[in-house]
Amino acid sequence: MDCKYAEHLNKYLRKDRQVYKVLLSVFPIDTSKVKLHGFKPITYQLLFEQVFANIGSYFLTGREPHTIFLRDFIQTIQNLQEATSMDEQ
Repeated sequence: MDCKYAEHLNKYLRKDRQVYKVLLSVFPIDTSKVKLHGFKPITYQLLFEQVFANIGSYFLTGREPHTIFLRDFIQTIQNLQEATSMDEQ
């Protein structure tokens, strides 16, 4: 991972604000092989689990375009997580 993102955050954000460095990924990241420069790797799966735990009645009361977009985004990421195989014949 390029450290320029971390440098940018450290240089340009206000010093009185806390910075959270998060690296979202479809698959888990092996932190022993990648230098993350202070970023915390989080999978979309973990993010979605927290969204589902906190969304409450928003799915019932939220604006329909927003909930449709959220469901479509989650489904797209989950499709990427599924293993695909190709018939070599």
